[in-house]
Parts: sequence; C-alpha cells; structure tokens
Amino acid sequence: RGENLTAHHRVPRAAFRARPAAVPAPRSRALEPRGVSRGPSRPSRGRVFPSASNLSRSPPSRTTMAHPAPSVEWEHFLATDVDRNGEVSAVELQNMLAAAGLVFSLQTVMKLITLHSPRDRGTLDFAEFQNVQGFLRNIQASFQYFDASRNGRLSKSEVLRALHHAGFGHVDEGAVKSACQAFDPDRTNGLSLDQYIAMTLFLLAAKRAFDAFAASSATPGRITLDFNQFVYAASKTR
Repeated sequence: RGENLTAHHRVPRAAFRARPAAVPAPRSRALEPRGVSRGPSRPSRGRVFPSASNLSRSPPSRTTMAHPAPSVEWEHFLATDVDRNGEVSAVELQNMLAAAGLVFSLQTVMKLITLHSPRDRGTLDFAEFQNVQGFLRNIQASFQYFDASRNGRLSKSEVLRALHHAGFGHVDEGAVKSACQAFDPDRTNGLSLDQYIAMTLFLLAAKRAFDAFAASSATPGRITLDFNQFVYAASKTR
C-alpha cells in the first residue's frame, strides 16, 4: 500500500521561452520546525515536480529506527518527535506543519500519513517522514510555479493546469471547479497553499479508492457501486 508520491517528471518545455532544464525549487524554510539550524545553504540544482502517475511504486519501509548520519532532515525529525519514541504521530506532525504556516485538520494530517506509510500505524518513521517532506516540498514548488499572478493563491484555471501537469489530466474542468469550491470555504475563488495541498491529498485518496474498484471492473475507467461500496469508497477519501 505504500506509494512513492515524490516521483518526478519534467516541466513542459513549452512553458518557457529560454527553455531551462528544470524549474528551480527554492530551498524553502516553510517545512522546517523552528529552532533547528539549517547550516550553510547550497546552490539549487533545480527541482521537477511530482507525478501522480507513479503511485504504484512503494517507498522503502523501515520498522526499526536506525541511527543515520546527522543531517538537516534528521534534526527536523528529532525536533518533530517530541516524545522521543522514534516515530512522528499525527499530532506531532500537525504541530510541526502549523509552526511552518501550514494549518491542517488532524483528519488531513492523517491522510498525509496514510498515503506515505504502508505500516498502518498512523505514525511516520524516519524514512516515511523524509518522503512526506519531499512530497510537501515538491507540491510547494509546483504551487509557486503555477501561481502566475504571484498572489499566493491559485485560481481555478491555475489549479487545472497544475493538476494536469501532476498527472491528473483525466480530471475535467467541472470536477476541478467542484473540488475548488469544497476546499475554498471562504469563496475567494482561489486556493492557498495549504488548501491546494489538502485538495491534492483528497484527489490522491480518491484515485486510490477508485483504482481498487476499477481493478475488477469490466469497463475500463468506470465502476459500479452499491450503497455500501459507495460508503466504503467515500470513507477512504477522508
């Protein structure tokens, strides 16, 4: 069930006039807990964005805590693991993200954990924590790239382009409009970074639930559900 959600594909060349090799992703402080030293910065080599088409590849699972060489990510893990039990709980992850300016409900944080942890324990070990960090950095880079107006929000058309680029080309404009309304409760006609991340997590969970039923469907791309199956599928998207 574990899935590598940090897989990459290159940015379309048509998006550029100068045709750089990849969209640079600035090393963001947004996902770093407060009180952790970053050390000297390194020049960015550019980052490409995650693809939702590579969801079948599982990230490595580590059920026991090793002692990795000191690194910035290891320091972040230790700073987030407040109770020092070797795993990051949903509440600990929620607090770390809130300190970084990403405010999520506990339900959304659990969805983030479920999509990155194949162990079904509701926690993250260090390897899974690294996968979550990479996933969030890539989404942040994608958000910044498609935010053409640089106002910190994605319009519906920008969301549609970002989702198509991430591998959700089968999601049509009507579906995107409905999703944007669901994750934009204040009706600003745009999604902030945390709202866009929450919507992306919803779509990834919905795709996983759909694919589970589509595997036994006689018609490719279509499924038929009774009410109990619908309730089960809907529960997997929450």
